[in-house]
Amino acid sequence: MATNRDYYEILNVERSASADDIKRAYRKMAMKYHPDRNPDNQDAERKFKESAEAYEVLADPEKRQRYDRFGHDGLRGISGHDFTHMDAGDISSMFEDIFGGGIGMGGRGRPSRGMGRGASLETVIDLMLDEVASGVEKQIEFQRMDHCPTCSGSGGKPGTQPAACATCHGAGRQYREHCPDCGGGGRKPKRRVLTVKIPAGIHDGQAVRVPNEGEPGNNGGARGDLHVVIRVAEHDLFIREDDHLVLK
Repeated sequence: MATNRDYYEILNVERSASADDIKRAYRKMAMKYHPDRNPDNQDAERKFKESAEAYEVLADPEKRQRYDRFGHDGLRGISGHDFTHMDAGDISSMFEDIFGGGIGMGGRGRPSRGMGRGASLETVIDLMLDEVASGVEKQIEFQRMDHCPTCSGSGGKPGTQPAACATCHGAGRQYREHCPDCGGGGRKPKRRVLTVKIPAGIHDGQAVRVPNEGEPGNNGGARGDLHVVIRVAEHDLFIREDDHLVLK
C-alpha cells in the first residue's frame, strides 16, 4: 500500500462506521480533493489517491477485518490497486457507483469510457537478508479483475447484439441483456500466479515493476503494471547500512 496513515483517519470516520458511512465519507473526500477542482495542487491529488486507497480497503469486508486486527501489516501479500500511479479519471470510474452518475467536476461529469490504460496493481512480498544479498526468484500469487471469459469483456449476454444507448441518444452502445456471469460489468476476479526475479541488493520499500500484469484497459487499452513491493526482515546478526552489512 502507498500510505501508512490510518485509513479511518483519512476518511474521517470512526472505526465503528457502517459501510454506508464509509461510502458517504469517501464520496465527500473525492469531491473535495479531485484534481479537476484543485488544478496543479499536488497535495490535493495525494489526498484524493489516499482516500481511494482507504476506501478500497475499508469497503471490502475481508480486507477491513484484516486491517482492524493487524493494521497495514495485515494487508501484506494482498494485491490492491496502485493508486499512486493511476490517473484521477480512472480512479473515479472504478467507484462511479458512489458518484451517482458523475460528480460535476470541470464540466466533465462521468469519466470517459474511451480507450485507456488499465489500473496498475501492488502486492508485497517478504525477503530474508540472505535472499537480498544473492538475488532470488519468488513465486507470487495475486488477484486482479480480468475480462469475463463468458462474454469476452463485452458485458452482454452471449449471442446478443448491442443496441443504441437511449441515455446518450445513440452516442454509445449498450446491451439490453447482461452477461449472467459478470452481471454486465465485463470483468471478473481472476487468480494469477507469477515467478518474479528479485535483483540482488534491493532495499526495503523498493518495488520491482512487472509490465502488463495489471488490469486490462478500456476498449482494448493496454494493461497496467504490477508493482511488487519488497519488505526485508530483520536479521539476527547483521544490520544493513546502505550497501554494507554491519555485525552487531
